[in-house]
Amino acid sequence: MKFILPCTKDLRLKYLAEKAEKEGYEILTYETIPPQTEGVFFLPFGIREEELLATFTSIPERSRIFCGTGTESVKRKAKEKNYHVTFLLEEKSYLTKNARHTAEGVLAEIIAKTDRRLDDLCLLVYGYGNCGSAIAKLLWLCGCEIWVW
Repeated sequence: MKFILPCTKDLRLKYLAEKAEKEGYEILTYETIPPQTEGVFFLPFGIREEELLATFTSIPERSRIFCGTGTESVKRKAKEKNYHVTFLLEEKSYLTKNARHTAEGVLAEIIAKTDRRLDDLCLLVYGYGNCGSAIAKLLWLCGCEIWVW
């Protein structure tokens, strides 16, 4: 089986590709997918509906696909082709884990870039979605004064 990764700047997908390559999978770019190649497909999270539907024409039936989200027409087409699709940005567990790891990364960056104590910092968190709320909570637990916009 081949491991397919589209050409993308999304670091989450590049990380998955590097990990799979270390395990012996072949990595192909989005532009070089031969027709009817079997494998696991990681599609860019921001891929537009028309691009996603066009991509489905070169992916064989019963393939395993991971992508961000999908409209109802994308989900219908995936069902017609018997794809096993996981829309990661619609999975509560993925969003929770991603937010936690993002918050830990932000904390690591703050620690690396300042010599001040965390309980001396007053920080603004812009946005309060999954990631913003996880970041605010972790920084608050570390003693920072937190403002949310």
